[in-house]
Amino acid sequence: MGRLFLAALSAIFGATLVASEAKAAAWTLTNTLVGCNAAIGCVLYGPPNGTAVPVDGGYRLVGDDLPHYVVRSTYTTIAEMSGDYTFAWAYYNYEPFGFGSYEDPAGYVIGDDFTKLTIDLQFLCFAGDPLCNVRAQNGIATLSVAAGQRFGFYVDSLDGGYGPGEITFRAIPEPSQWALTILGFAAIGWSLRRHRRQAA
Repeated sequence: MGRLFLAALSAIFGATLVASEAKAAAWTLTNTLVGCNAAIGCVLYGPPNGTAVPVDGGYRLVGDDLPHYVVRSTYTTIAEMSGDYTFAWAYYNYEPFGFGSYEDPAGYVIGDDFTKLTIDLQFLCFAGDPLCNVRAQNGIATLSVAAGQRFGFYVDSLDGGYGPGEITFRAIPEPSQWALTILGFAAIGWSLRRHRRQAA
């Protein structure tokens, strides 16, 4: 009975690790021209240059910053299983003025649907509120995704210059996943302890 119980726990533990690896599938960076910056005459000065790099267990997606057409930079992956994917995100913009989150908004994407996470603060500038110059925002986002569906994060560059926006995101394990992982380690520890007692 004890061996059967341990085998069941090991199977659950293994499945949990597989699920964790599935959520860390390869990510793809895409820079797309989505409009024309009429303020500079719609001149294309170079290729879209949004970038994405791994950072501290997550990823940092930096939006485009060349003065040309409006660009959307996305960093996405394909869900290998259906479920909720929870991320901690942090946004920062490098605009020298107080319009960064308006000119370079960021958010998440599921399929073809884009949802903005950042809050526009430009109206505070017109009111003379110093909060309009706040460059950093953060929060938690939970994405409900179907197996095989594309999902990830995006940063838009609406002004085509003056400093990009960036969003850093890290996956947060689900409580059930943590519980199964702890249970798996406990089962392994119990098995090793019992084996040592029998050997003695």
